[in-house]
Amino acid sequence: MNETEDIIDLKEVVANGVRFVQNHYRIFLVWILIGLTLGTTVFILLPKVYESKMVITSDLLTEAYVKEMNGTLTNLINEGNIPELSSRLALKEEEAAAIKAINIKNLNTNKGEPQVKNDLFSVSVHTYNKELLPKLQKGLTQYFNNNEFVKIRVRQRKEMYQQLINKIATEINSLDSLKRRLLNGSAASSKNEMLLVDPSKIYSEIINLNKERLTYKNNLELAESVQVVEGFTVYNEPVKPVLYTWLTFGLLGGFLAASGLLLLSYLMKAAKTNKA
Repeated sequence: MNETEDIIDLKEVVANGVRFVQNHYRIFLVWILIGLTLGTTVFILLPKVYESKMVITSDLLTEAYVKEMNGTLTNLINEGNIPELSSRLALKEEEAAAIKAINIKNLNTNKGEPQVKNDLFSVSVHTYNKELLPKLQKGLTQYFNNNEFVKIRVRQRKEMYQQLINKIATEINSLDSLKRRLLNGSAASSKNEMLLVDPSKIYSEIINLNKERLTYKNNLELAESVQVVEGFTVYNEPVKPVLYTWLTFGLLGGFLAASGLLLLSYLMKAAKTNKA
């Protein structure tokens, strides 16, 4: 019985609410239109925020290093330290001021497995200037590579590869010299050369050394700590503000404003009636 009465009371409340809106629909319509207009105006006036992501890989940067560097950039953005931010990212101050947020996330799902040599990171950026993204990509890559620990490791790695390349080049020149002497009918002058008196072995050894040198040259070109797997994409559509959201705010705001004014008018009339 009580449940039935509650349902009847709820239906009556809803019916009264509908009648109330119908009786004052002009006021509701006017304020809803005002709210929608204000919502649209705010949407137009708010600065447009563009989002883009790039994917980088590194065999030196760990998640802890990247988290620390990301925290530094975020703090600089939040406190509005534009000069320091522009210095770290090699940007002009007006360009650095257009950065709203930077977030870096580790994409590796198989953490701790020994076969995973490189970490993949997603770098998400929110900016007011979408034309800034190519320059920001270069600045972020330099920022990661300029870490002192990373710079030392990269320099050591480059020196090692260069020494290996030079060593192999010397061996190839030695084998070329031996090959020419054998073709001219000269005898081998050392025990090592005696092992390679067969020209086919010399050719095979030269080919193997050239392959090895090519591998080291490729490694030297990729010796930098951070490599860009996929760069920022410049999208034309902003992610914020969202027109639908502001129209919804405007609609609700207009409805609540109309309801508040009508309620205030009702209370004032009731107060006057009581006085009379």
